[in-house]
Amino acid sequence: MQRIIVSLFIAFFSLTVHAAKPQKVPAAADPAVSKSTNALDPAWQEIEKKVIAIVGQKGQRTIVDIAYAEVGADACPGLKIDGKAFNESFDALIADPEHKRSPEQQRALEHQSMAYIGVYVGLLLSESFGDRDRFCKEVDVVKTTKAGPSKFWTAK
Repeated sequence: MQRIIVSLFIAFFSLTVHAAKPQKVPAAADPAVSKSTNALDPAWQEIEKKVIAIVGQKGQRTIVDIAYAEVGADACPGLKIDGKAFNESFDALIADPEHKRSPEQQRALEHQSMAYIGVYVGLLLSESFGDRDRFCKEVDVVKTTKAGPSKFWTAK
């Protein structure tokens, strides 16, 4: 069931972003390097606190990496999301052997995690509209790290 939800999210995201894509495509800074210093900073900070409270610092980083990878794959040529890597990371994110959860609590964690991936996608899109070339150059740099968002990309 969880893999179906994740696959549906990927399909929905791809359809939504492609259908609503403006003339200029996203141009975001790599969130692993720096966050914007603009009006969205309070949103980044607030969401970061909320997500860390739910999944911890490492989980928050995974959620941001997934969101960045999604935006990068949509905006830049030659990239697509590696569904297997996405599923494995998402499964690891929500699997927390230290916390015993009821099935309802586990579903709530899955839904919250997916929702916050969407929130981060929205923040990245909001910050990045305008300069596709710059964004894709930054994605090229991130690709060379073989960590963070780059683990979710494969060549088309």
